[in-house]
Amino acid sequence: MIQAGETADLKSFLRELAERLPQHKETLMTIAEKLQQESRQQVKQEGKQEVARKMLAKGMDFSVVQEMIGLTADELKQLH
Repeated sequence: MIQAGETADLKSFLRELAERLPQHKETLMTIAEKLQQESRQQVKQEGKQEVARKMLAKGMDFSVVQEMIGLTADELKQLH
């Protein structure tokens, strides 16, 4: 896995790397945590966009959707 440098499970890859390079474990795990946090934020953003898209499709007022979901006007315009 490490030799190829490719894996679908980045978290496992970083754990394995941290075990093989204990002197860099803290840094690698910090990177893993940061990637995990970014992933959660991306999923949350995509969820907001999906809900906003459905609200707009049902005819809800643009400004109401913007206020309720918390997306910017530009983000909502891209969905519409």
